This record gives sequence, structure tokens and C-alpha cells, in this order.
Amino acid sequence: LPISPLYPRMHLLPNGKVFYSGSTSPARTFNPATGTWTTIASMKYGSARTYGSSVLLPLRPENNYKPRVLILGGGNPATASTELIDLSAATPAWNYGPSMSQPRIEMNAVMLPNGQILALGGSYNDEDLTTASLNADLYDPATNAMSSAGANAYARLYHSVALLLPDATVWFAGGNPVRGSYEQHMEIYKPAYLFTTDSTGKVIVATRPAITGSPSSISYGNTFTIQTPDAASISQAVLVRPGVPTHSFDQEQRLVEMSFTTGSGSIVAKAPPNSNIAPPRYYLSFLL
Repeated sequence: LPISPLYPRMHLLPNGKVFYSGSTSPARTFNPATGTWTTIASMKYGSARTYGSSVLLPLRPENNYKPRVLILGGGNPATASTELIDLSAATPAWNYGPSMSQPRIEMNAVMLPNGQILALGGSYNDEDLTTASLNADLYDPATNAMSSAGANAYARLYHSVALLLPDATVWFAGGNPVRGSYEQHMEIYKPAYLFTTDSTGKVIVATRPAITGSPSSISYGNTFTIQTPDAASISQAVLVRPGVPTHSFDQEQRLVEMSFTTGSGSIVAKAPPNSNIAPPRYYLSFLL
């Protein structure tokens, strides 16, 4: 069996295989049906992305749930680089994506309900407060671009966590740069989608779509109704797995978009087709 590091970055793919995306190179897939590993591709970055992060990008029905993975940062001293791989390609290969604004080891990467990735925390040198990365970045898979997402107030290094909350904000906490010393402040990040501007250009809180009713459970491939007074203006309906981040990686993190039709006071959404795309568990539902 291949040797992997602690906290390997693993993703369940739509074909039922499990993808190993680091922190060491090369990437591999594991086939549970045969118990075999297959080497896929080596990273462009020349060293291990130690305590960098990895995200399975949103799975969408319009492209048959094409699986793509983004890896970010890592290394000591750390890199600001990112890489992408399209696992639906005949010969998958890593390619550099846009760089983050700062190098990050011990970072966090959180998928937002709109499919964008919030990269934040970490430092240039491991467990070094003097090189803390305080600028947050936002990666947009639709444009393959990185942009500024503000800055956090407290250094977040080893043992920090970031988690998407049910109200679509992000909780950012922890940090243990010195043994026996812990950052006790917590921070809440409010993404730009929670705001808009009024007629004078003043930034105000945006009106959000409301979910007034939905079933407590759904089944694969079937349709279900989400009650919303904003049905006519809904552009996306997504399911997001509640996260469980640790050591720079959230192995449960997954966003699945659903196709839907619009009714009067409701939308009728089609549930994901199988458990490889949406493993059975609780999900958060968001309307955009």
C-alpha cells in the first residue's frame, strides 16, 4: 500500500473511487471494489504541501457532476500557489491556478453556498506569529480567479478551524502557535453576498431568499418541494454538507447543486442521483 501522511486529503468521487490529493505527491485514486490504488498525476509544486488544504469543487448536474479538485498552499516555508485537476479528463493532470495573496501553512479553505472558496489563516513559516497570513482570499471556480476577501484580526495558525454556518456566514476560531498557548477569540466572516447597495450607493444588508418549508429527508433521484415566497427570483438551489475541519482540511466538505422547476410560491428540486455524489447524511439547503 502507498504510504500517506497524517490527515490525508481524501475526496469521494462521483464514480465511487476515492481521490488522494496530498499533502504529498503524486495524487492517487483508491478503488474500494478492487482494493487497488492507481497513481494519477504529480503536483507541479516541487515539495509536499504540508498543512495546505484541498477542496472538491461544486458538483453540478449541468456538467454531469464533473469532479475537479483545488489544492492550496502548504509547505514550510509555505507557498501561495494553488493547483487544479479535472478528474473527468482522459489523462488528469495538475495545473497551476491563481495564487493566493499570501503563503499559507496551517490554513483553512471553506466552500461558500455560491460555490466560491474562502482561503484564510495560516502563516509563511509554521507556527510563527511574526509571519501570520491575515489577508483572506476568495477563489471563484466559474472564472478561475482569486480576489480579496478582507482580513481577519487574529493570527490563525496550528489547530485553527473555519466552518460554514447555517446562516451562510463563516466561523473562524482557534490557533495554537505555541504549545500550551491558545487563541481564545472567535471571528465571524460575513461574505459579500449578504450585502448590497441602496440608491445612494450606501452598503446595506441584502434581502435574502426565504425557505418557509421543506421535507426533513429526501431520496436519491426523486423530486421534492421547497416552499419559498421568492420562487420567481431563485437562480440556484444547493445542498452543502455540514463541515468537520481539522488540520487544514475538511473531509466532509461538499456542495451539490440541484436542478429545479419554478412554481407558485415554491420550487420543485431534483435530489442528487446517488450516494457517490451526495453521501447520506444531514445537509444544509440554500437558495440563491
